[in-house]
Amino acid sequence: MSEPRPQWPPDRLLPYWNSTVLQVLRATIVAEAVTERAAGQLAVGCVIRNRSLLRWGWSSDIKTICLQPWQFSCWWGIDFAKRKADIDQAMQDESRFPSAHVAALKTLRGEPDITDLSLHYFNPRLVLPSWASHLVRKCRIGSHDFYGYV
Repeated sequence: MSEPRPQWPPDRLLPYWNSTVLQVLRATIVAEAVTERAAGQLAVGCVIRNRSLLRWGWSSDIKTICLQPWQFSCWWGIDFAKRKADIDQAMQDESRFPSAHVAALKTLRGEPDITDLSLHYFNPRLVLPSWASHLVRKCRIGSHDFYGYV
């Protein structure tokens, strides 16, 4: 039985909306951090979980947080088109990206947060988002800087 769908997911996200939380989380980690080592992939999972635990502007449901508009670029805009093949492979086959699968499982099992309660991240070699100046840089893990509040 599929879950009731919020109003916002576009039709192209419906197949993902009907997937499990583990599948969507794994695909998000793959699409956001496929080139990162295990710690960098877990850190992305920690940010998603932190958003769910703090219920800060997002749902407390991890799948909804991942797929919500403009939260994770891999699901929206041009980034989705670039990463769709990896997303689809991650959704269908946990063995294709084993480190992302482990990171997703650790995230769901409540592995300790390695980001110091970060709610955002970005790769400073690729982008400097305007919102970063309003937050505190908590740490760097792999190629991402992680940001949160004091």
